[in-house]
Amino acid sequence: MMYPYSLRNFTDIRQDTHEQARYIHWFCQNHMDTHTSNLKLFDFIDDDALKTRIAKELYVARYFCKLQFAFKPVWNQESFELFGCLKLQIVQYGGIFEAIIVYFLRKNIDHVAVRNKTKTPEYIHQEGALAKGVSIQQQDKKSGQIESLYLCKKKESYKNVELLRMEEKLEAAVEIGIISDQTKKSILNIYNLRNSVHIQKAAKNEIELEIDHCKNAFSTFWEFLEEIRKYLEYSETPEMKEEEERIKSEFEESINSLNQKNVTNSEIEMLVPGFESL
Repeated sequence: MMYPYSLRNFTDIRQDTHEQARYIHWFCQNHMDTHTSNLKLFDFIDDDALKTRIAKELYVARYFCKLQFAFKPVWNQESFELFGCLKLQIVQYGGIFEAIIVYFLRKNIDHVAVRNKTKTPEYIHQEGALAKGVSIQQQDKKSGQIESLYLCKKKESYKNVELLRMEEKLEAAVEIGIISDQTKKSILNIYNLRNSVHIQKAAKNEIELEIDHCKNAFSTFWEFLEEIRKYLEYSETPEMKEEEERIKSEFEESINSLNQKNVTNSEIEMLVPGFESL
């Protein structure tokens, strides 16, 4: 078997390898923002550790995209090496989407959409609910076995948003107004693809990643960021909430003052149109 460097010494081979590696690394980094530069994309995240991590994950996804192009002359669609690059990009984007969605759900933890998704009934056994020596039993229709039943008290509890299925997280994000329904569908497709590339599922379902899958993930990422910007632009800021509370407080003080002067509601309605509906 002939080797490319069979007539050269090991030092020359190693030197050439280092030069090639440096060139490939330069190509992958060229015209690409560093993970530090990527931080500005996520300036809406006030958790510095999370923001830094997401910026790094995005950098890795973009780096492997460039690596994919660096080896384009020697890789084809069936190349195992190409599959590895595509798989990593899908995993990265799926993780980025989930991390940001969870961040906003935590920020809106008291929103009805989040509360409804995380609500979990809990049944607590009530000790001493029955008189001593009294028990309740029933026979299982299928097995015929006798089973004991216990009196329980239902209690509403809420699980962590991280425990929600990705589809539930995205549905809550749509209800809050963070993302559109179309973006939800795109992200869910990417996330399902991410889960499908695990070895057992990939073998069973014959999943084959394509370059277009990564292109779609990249374009969806930018649409996702744009919708977040719009959501933040039109959502209530802390300053707006404080101003609203101030106006509401002044309004209530004015109404109370009028009531103390024995002004009727109909007269207040004339002074403050719409009062009765407030």
